[in-house]
Amino acid sequence: MRCSLDSICEQGENMKIRYVKSILVSGILGLSFILIGTAYSMIRTLSVDKLVAESEYIVIAQVYSVSVAGIDPAAKMITLRNEMNPVELLKGRWPSQKLIVLTTRRHEEHWIEDNVELPPPGTKVLLFLARYQGRLVPVNGIQGVWPLQGHKLLQMGTGKTLDEIRGIIKDQEALK
Repeated sequence: MRCSLDSICEQGENMKIRYVKSILVSGILGLSFILIGTAYSMIRTLSVDKLVAESEYIVIAQVYSVSVAGIDPAAKMITLRNEMNPVELLKGRWPSQKLIVLTTRRHEEHWIEDNVELPPPGTKVLLFLARYQGRLVPVNGIQGVWPLQGHKLLQMGTGKTLDEIRGIIKDQEALK
């Protein structure tokens, strides 16, 4: 009887070890799925060199007006028409008197994360622009819009300078 009691105790210990191992493995797998899901929800940023290379136009512009261009009540979405006056063209050819017009969307109650949001009228921005399906869009979405405070670049341009951007443009044009 003692022998069978020992084997029962040993089996119980083995079951506890298996149970703890399965909990540990499940926890690790669950955490892995959470981390992978979070990584895919963040914007994939381009290097500044690639951002410049993919831009058809790079322009310092001043936001002139932001107006409602359309409303989708069912989705609670607002389409905005953003008009900007070009101040200085750094790359590409843009008629100096022609407004730059970008269309953005937002939820009626809040901005959508990682969506392009232009600053209010009167603010200057550095724009990295390209044509996509016939429309003018910021390169890589939100990464293509850098607000300016004086000569200081903000948001995704923090830590960069206009002279650095001009230098990259010049270097890339020299390679053509």
